[in-house]
Amino acid sequence: VEVAALGKVEGLVINPDTGSVDFLVLEPKEWYLERRVISIQAVAGIGEDALTTETETNIVSITSVPAAIELLKKQVAVTGSQVITKKGRMNGS
Repeated sequence: VEVAALGKVEGLVINPDTGSVDFLVLEPKEWYLERRVISIQAVAGIGEDALTTETETNIVSITSVPAAIELLKKQVAVTGSQVITKKGRMNGS
C-alpha cells in the first residue's frame, strides 16, 4: 500500500442551499500554482491528522470544477458562527 502526502486542507467550500461541505480546498504545492480541490464524496476517511482518498486523481485543479467556483462566488463563511448538534444542542460559545 502506497501512502503519500498530497497536500494540506486550506479551506472548505460550503453549499448554502444544503448546509453541507461539498469540497475541500488544498494548499498549492508551490506558491505560484493554483489551488486544488477534492470533492467530499471522494474522501474515504477523516482522521485526527489526515484524510484519505482512494486515488490522487480525486484531487483536481479548482478551475476544472465549475460547481466549486460557483459555490466560492457565494462567499459563504462560517467564521464566528455557532455550532449546534443535530439534536439542536449548542456547543461552544
